[in-house]
Amino acid sequence: MSKRYLVVYDINEKRVSKVHKLLLRFLVWKQNSTFEGFLTNGSLKEMIRRIGKYVKKEDEDGVVIYSLPRDCKIKLEVLGKDKGNIFSNFIE
Repeated sequence: MSKRYLVVYDINEKRVSKVHKLLLRFLVWKQNSTFEGFLTNGSLKEMIRRIGKYVKKEDEDGVVIYSLPRDCKIKLEVLGKDKGNIFSNFIE
């Protein structure tokens, strides 16, 4: 069974495009450094394992993964341009 996740990251510019491309394999891009979607437990572990290869504490990199309840309804209000993909499997 899958769960909802929101992933935000702050990665050194040398590696940011690699992390962005990696996350596109698992989630939907919403804003700069923000992805969202549904993941199974196995997909989550695989994503974390792969991201871990790019996170460098000495460069003050950071990734935050929010797990949200499946029945959670989220109201989305966008001010300005929505930079992400208009198709979402997360925000209703």
